[in-house]
Amino acid sequence: MLLSAKLGAIEIVGHTVRVAVVKTGGRKPVLLEVRERTAQFADPEDRIAALAQALGEAVDSLKHTPAVFILCANAMHSVVRSITIPMRGRKRVLAAARFELEPHLAIPIDELLLDFNLVAEVDGETEVLAVGVRRNHLDEQLAIVAAAGVEVEAVNLDAVALTGLWQAGRKAQKGLEAVLHVRGQSASLAVVFNGTIAYFRSLGAGAEALASSPGAVAREVQNTLRAFLAKWRAGGEIAALDVTGIELSPAEADVFSEALRLPVRSRVMLREIAGGARALEADPASCGPNAWEAAAGAAFAGAGGVLALNFNPSGRSPARLLRDVAPHVVYSSGFALVALLLWGLYYYFEVNHFKAQTAQIQLEIDQLRKEIEELAGKGLGENVDVNLFRDPPVLDILADISARMPESAVLVTSVKLQPPEMQSGWVLIEGKTTNAENVGVVKDALAQSAVFAVDPNFRQSAEGSEVTFGIRAFRRTGEASDGNE
Repeated sequence: MLLSAKLGAIEIVGHTVRVAVVKTGGRKPVLLEVRERTAQFADPEDRIAALAQALGEAVDSLKHTPAVFILCANAMHSVVRSITIPMRGRKRVLAAARFELEPHLAIPIDELLLDFNLVAEVDGETEVLAVGVRRNHLDEQLAIVAAAGVEVEAVNLDAVALTGLWQAGRKAQKGLEAVLHVRGQSASLAVVFNGTIAYFRSLGAGAEALASSPGAVAREVQNTLRAFLAKWRAGGEIAALDVTGIELSPAEADVFSEALRLPVRSRVMLREIAGGARALEADPASCGPNAWEAAAGAAFAGAGGVLALNFNPSGRSPARLLRDVAPHVVYSSGFALVALLLWGLYYYFEVNHFKAQTAQIQLEIDQLRKEIEELAGKGLGENVDVNLFRDPPVLDILADISARMPESAVLVTSVKLQPPEMQSGWVLIEGKTTNAENVGVVKDALAQSAVFAVDPNFRQSAEGSEVTFGIRAFRRTGEASDGNE
């Protein structure tokens, strides 16, 4: 199940910054709004500051405030390798993946931020897609984001985000599939096996090159697919090629079909998601080939969409924020609560990709426990707020809310955790129902919770047959206030 939330995605392309806000929770994202700004500067040394200013202006102009932001990085700066690891089992494979990858790299592995996707098991071995992003490229983009006063909670790649959006809303497919995502100055070719990304490659030729020389682009796609299939061991055949971002002319489609000996289909995904047509009409100039689809796909993946990779520059996997919160990690309670909420919900709704990362967590648990024991022996500093560590885990809070607010009675539209110093409530829950009596049922059920204390005064309003409500919950160590929100 997908997290229902407003999520933002940031993409920096050349001198242009793009910010997209989507509403998730359905089989496809809903595009709420888009903002594009171009940085103005004369001296190249002013580029980062100018881009940061442009990004800040774009974010400040948003009408919808995202719960979190995802950074969508360009796959042109990534290194992609398909490797075979001579063992099975997620825990063992992920433990060995980094060491198995290193001989296949032409650059030092420390220059890359890595993530791995387990693709298939064949003859007792595991096929793994290893993806690395160059640290210097990501460091620059994160510096721009930080200078704009924005925090990002995850980093995905445009090629993966576009492939996830392409799969959104489709029935699960078995076997091999291929899709070419065309953008303005580049393109990416992805191969999917049984619903998971098996390989992708960035191409230097974009929409302009395809229009002027479709045969050359078709040959590059053909050569890439042949090279992949020559090493592929899990079976299956590619039955067709999908092209996104543009609609091929009949002549262009014939060129691809003849070169690949495959049926070729093309479509513009922005027209197929809610809100996309509005963006096309509002600012056609900014809606180039897959201009907004990459950001929309990155935000969709951040909510538990079909495909996601995450390159965390701090070296901590998202799951570690949940499982091993130690004093040397948590110094800002506000940041910690936002991160815990995002990734807690991410895991609560059983995102397939991050299940693999949990195996890596197991390998680090012993060392982390040792560090925590050492810190516990030394004691915490005077300025460390320990109230956070007395709170129930985020997963316990979400599970309790889910059990007491079933979908058959009400639809929960928002769950927010506030920093400890907030007086308006620790947990804020919003929802709606078509039966006003259900609000009273939910109120009585939440009042029995051992995890938090519920404010008896609900915020409730009705519009037609739909009733919306807001609920405040407080720590058991405190008491609910008498007033409404």
